[in-house]
Amino acid sequence: MRVHDYEYDEKLVIEDFFNNTLPKFPFEVLASPYHQIDKHNLSNIKDLCRHIIDPYSYAGEIPAAVDRFLNNLATNWPPYFSTFEYTIIQSQGYIALMYIYDVSCANFESTIVLYTRQYLSLKGYMDNPEGDDFFCILPVIITPPSVINNEDESLNRSYRFIELIKNANLHKVVIVALNGAHLVLGLSEILTLSYQGFEINPPPNDPSRRRSLSHMEPEEYMNAIECWGLDRVILPPAIFEVPDTYKS
Repeated sequence: MRVHDYEYDEKLVIEDFFNNTLPKFPFEVLASPYHQIDKHNLSNIKDLCRHIIDPYSYAGEIPAAVDRFLNNLATNWPPYFSTFEYTIIQSQGYIALMYIYDVSCANFESTIVLYTRQYLSLKGYMDNPEGDDFFCILPVIITPPSVINNEDESLNRSYRFIELIKNANLHKVVIVALNGAHLVLGLSEILTLSYQGFEINPPPNDPSRRRSLSHMEPEEYMNAIECWGLDRVILPPAIFEVPDTYKS
């Protein structure tokens, strides 16, 4: 793993793509996306980018600098992101792209439910976000008029995914409590919080699926332990071996 460098001209192209080419939410989103780019979803995310560049096909040409940037994110991991990469993944264009991917995975509503629970906890509506204080948390995702009225694009799934995010101010979340009380919230209320300390998509708890650190150098897996915690990683066996200098 290493920190990647970008030429000045490359940075301009990448910034323009994420700030001007990609669609955005109609409000500023601070809630982290459920997904991040990795080697498993890289191909699908590039397909979304091609479609955004050329809405009538999946043949849009991704700029070479952007293609390299996406590849670097997919093959690296956060402790080794450069300052520039961190800046881009916090941009509204990148955040919107990852939420569009979330919609394409049919996971968007689950993401909204997870953040709604945290929202209710932060606002004092429930003491335990994992508890059963509320009978129902139901995201209501509205099909935008742009999809209804555009018959030529109505069967284009990526077009619908993009329009759902661009028109996110239409969507609501209905919450019904066990005592019959209810709330109706807009996504602009839920997704504009940062939820510091809440990890929307943590590494799995199943020991058989924890992240192995055996391929890393010592300084790398120390960073990984700090990021993910001991209970979410598999330590290299060498850590438990007694150094030669201490052997009798």
